[in-house]
Amino acid sequence: MTVVMVILCGSCPLSAEDFAELSPKIMETLDSIKSYEMTVSYSERIRGAKALIVRMESICSSSIIFKSPNLLYIKAAGKTTQGIGGKKTVQDLSIYTTFDGKHQNVRLSMVTDGRSVTNSIVLDTATNTPEHPFDGWNLKGFGLTQGRDYIGTVRDLLPPYDFVSVGQKEDVIEFKGTFNIDKCTAMLRKTMAPEQAKSFAQISGSMVKELRIRVDAKRLLVVGYTKIDTLAKRTCDFENIKIDKGIHDKVFAFQSVPGEQFRDITDFVRKSRERSEQVLAPNR
Repeated sequence: MTVVMVILCGSCPLSAEDFAELSPKIMETLDSIKSYEMTVSYSERIRGAKALIVRMESICSSSIIFKSPNLLYIKAAGKTTQGIGGKKTVQDLSIYTTFDGKHQNVRLSMVTDGRSVTNSIVLDTATNTPEHPFDGWNLKGFGLTQGRDYIGTVRDLLPPYDFVSVGQKEDVIEFKGTFNIDKCTAMLRKTMAPEQAKSFAQISGSMVKELRIRVDAKRLLVVGYTKIDTLAKRTCDFENIKIDKGIHDKVFAFQSVPGEQFRDITDFVRKSRERSEQVLAPNR
């Protein structure tokens, strides 16, 4: 039975072998994308150490626009509720960031217990590699993995897991992933020494409880995921996805406001990256 036949047969579950055939097709779709627009709904619930009784819940809705190879626009709004002991803090967030191929600009506005603060930062991204065009200020709070857009996030999510289908609604199939330490080790060895890769994979395997991804079987696109580990549950839905509709470069030019002053954090980010690379550099 081919993957297409399984997809058309809604009552037939996809096996691990079937997903192994489907996964390269998803990757091929990602490779073909020149631009996209989408909205993203993301929620995160974190439970910290029992001794601290830390709880945090975050929700975020964002608009993301991408154009190959290195242009990105994100505008987002969200709310974070954090509890430490018996104290609760509520923070409203508004974030606007662009990558224009040379710089990342960020405007972050926070309202915490009625107090408002806005920070504007800029960093040089001209030296970012083609593999990591969006290294810079943190993108994780939008449902994306660090330094990645939607395409990079999906590429990070799939390799360390073995998937089988657990349900289907219309064209969307839900897959449950079992963490595979050997696969994770192989992926990490691209950027780490072998023993480091194995150690990191074992740590990840001890924390991850479950990953579920949702795939639009017609469009061969991942449209959402839910990840549960020992400390948190994260759910992300990629919605209203428009592929290769034609996007002008001016979309990615940051729109500053009168009097806005930017703090350059290029050196800080570069030094932090260099320290990480020294720690994780493969043995030569």
